[in-house]
Amino acid sequence: MCYRPRIFKHLSLPIARNVVAGDNNSSHLSIAVREVWFSSSAALLASLDDFYVSRSADLAVQLVVAETTNDVYAPKLFDLVTPQSALCWMRSILATSLAVDAPQWATLFSTAASGTYNNQWQVLDLSRFSPGSPPPPDTFWLLEEIPGLVTARDMTATLLQQGYWASYNIPYFEDISIQSGNAAACKYELDGKHASCWESNPRANIFRQRQSSITSYEHLQRLLQYNDWTNDPLSLGDPHYAVSARNDLRPDAGSVYPSGGVDCKTSSAVRASAIRPEVDLHYGPTWDDQPVFCWSSFEQTYGTAVYSHFGQPDCANFTWTSFPYRA
Repeated sequence: MCYRPRIFKHLSLPIARNVVAGDNNSSHLSIAVREVWFSSSAALLASLDDFYVSRSADLAVQLVVAETTNDVYAPKLFDLVTPQSALCWMRSILATSLAVDAPQWATLFSTAASGTYNNQWQVLDLSRFSPGSPPPPDTFWLLEEIPGLVTARDMTATLLQQGYWASYNIPYFEDISIQSGNAAACKYELDGKHASCWESNPRANIFRQRQSSITSYEHLQRLLQYNDWTNDPLSLGDPHYAVSARNDLRPDAGSVYPSGGVDCKTSSAVRASAIRPEVDLHYGPTWDDQPVFCWSSFEQTYGTAVYSHFGQPDCANFTWTSFPYRA
């Protein structure tokens, strides 16, 4: 399992901005402080988990940014990858550090797109959210990237209509789905699992069935860690298709691999908007409904020839941890 050691990092960044004021439109430089919190690992400048909370009291900014990665099934797209671009991790840092709202985040991130790490990005502007009131337009934006194409759109109305947003490692936008080959994979797959279909893949069905039953913050955490593949028919008898995948438990030995959902982050509008944003993190594979993952038992069954895990604890029996940390 790639549950590399994690560090919840905080950067305080002075951002220079040009302020125009007065009847003569004179301008001057002003310094605004941008605070960015993100889940990361040692020696990394970016998150790579791709979970950011960005705020600036000076600019009334409060953004939460996260993503899931999409597959590209059309090899011809890789001919569009060019060195005249900026890698994804650079653009995510830049957009999260400079954008004042969700549309601007999409614009900044789309500039010099590389197409080398293709994701569905979700950007939530909490500065527009007031408890008890419907979020106004531009509260929630969605962006998807493939080589040669970036599509971004305000999805606030869809969020309101559905009452939730879930992401499945599958493109949502039709143009991205068609050009990436996901639409064809959905149409022609033969196993009946709809694993490449946005509307009918197993995780979509699980979220659709269970999201309305969430009545507490703890229920949300349970859903995001949910994997009851032996009992839930929507998982299709495969731990890979649960919300938090456990590919080490797959019944087909040829498909077993130590991968899947290896971390989880949760927060709320109120907690993420605090002066020091409060985020709960779960490290390692889910074990709410399944046995704890241990390297010793995995290697006893499948051998030790392929997987390196130097420095990792044997068993990933970690519980939820809150940041800022409270002793």
